[in-house]
Amino acid sequence: MIRNIHIGEIKLSFDDVEKLSIELAQKVQKEFIPDIVAGISRAGILPGLLIANYFDADFFPIIAKYPNGFDGEPNIFLPDIKIADRVKILIVDDITISGKTFAAVKSKIGAGKDIEMKTASLFRHPKYFNPDFYAQVTAAKLIFPWDVITSELHNRTT
Repeated sequence: MIRNIHIGEIKLSFDDVEKLSIELAQKVQKEFIPDIVAGISRAGILPGLLIANYFDADFFPIIAKYPNGFDGEPNIFLPDIKIADRVKILIVDDITISGKTFAAVKSKIGAGKDIEMKTASLFRHPKYFNPDFYAQVTAAKLIFPWDVITSELHNRTT
């Protein structure tokens, strides 16, 4: 259980997400050229799509649901597509802390297949799981633009 791990707060714009996605793609490009980029919902979808476009790679969304909150194990739902053997997949999320989501996604995708998979996130927490690639390291609480929109929509309906 990981609680109260953040120091400070950073509010990000869509422009920040775009710049961080490009920075991340450039780091990935030095070592790995994916055939497929998979974005983990909800927050990894936009960076994943931007990175897929950067590489002119196929993109698909992955749904990760935590039925018992982030303390439990995630349920992973993949789109109904055929993933060929000997393909390179980059799995993208917004931030990495525990690495549980990446591990669950890799397990679900790669069961019995000859697939090379790498993980990437815009941010990683300095004291926890290290993805294969990341743009920045921070211990701050991150407020993404979609978090602000969700909060505003919620406030309008209550």
